[in-house]
Amino acid sequence: MLIVVAVMGLMLAMAGTGAGSLMTTLRMKEAIQTVGNAMEHARQVAMTSNREVVFRIYKVTNDMGEESWRSVEYGTVDVVINPDDAGYKDPTAADYEPPFTPSGAPETLPEGLVFHPSATYSTLISENQADLMKGTETATSGATRSYVSFRFLPDGRCSLGASQKWTLTLVKEAEVSGGSLPSNFATMQLEPATARVRFFRP
Repeated sequence: MLIVVAVMGLMLAMAGTGAGSLMTTLRMKEAIQTVGNAMEHARQVAMTSNREVVFRIYKVTNDMGEESWRSVEYGTVDVVINPDDAGYKDPTAADYEPPFTPSGAPETLPEGLVFHPSATYSTLISENQADLMKGTETATSGATRSYVSFRFLPDGRCSLGASQKWTLTLVKEAEVSGGSLPSNFATMQLEPATARVRFFRP
C-alpha cells in the first residue's frame, strides 16, 4: 500500500510539473502574439497615415517594488513648434521630451513573464544602443516608468540600424538570474528593412 501511495504521489508531482510547463508555453505564445501584433499594428498605422509611429517598451514596477521590462505601447509624437500654441515646450531645454500620444492602452505581458534584461538576448531594450531613444514618463497611476523606443516609418521600415540584430527575449520572471538564458524562452527578432517580426523557440 505504501509503495502504491508513493508511486501515485510521484505521478501527481510529475503531472503538476508538466501542467506548469504547458501553462508557461501557452503564456509565451500569447505574449509573442500580443507584442508581434502591436508591432504590426504600429507598422500599418505608419504606412496608412504616412507618418512616423513611435513604439515604446516599458520597465514596470510590480506590487513588490521590483522593476522589469514587461509592457509595450505605440503612438505618435506631435511636436508643437509655434511658441504661441497650447502645449508648446522649449525644444532646447535640457529636460525636453516631445509629447507622446498613445494609440491605445499599453499591452502588458502575461503574469510571470518578462523581457530578458540582458542586452545579449534583448537588444531592443539595451540602454547602450544609440539607435534607441531612452526616457522616463509618469504613468496614469502616478508612477514613474522608464522606456526605450524606436520608430516605424511610412515607407514600411523602422528607424533601427541594419547592422544590428534587434531582439526581445521572453522568459519566466523567476528564471531571470545571473544574466543567463533559461531552457524555456521565446525570442522575437525585428528586421529593420521590412519592420517584420520573426519568432524563435527552442
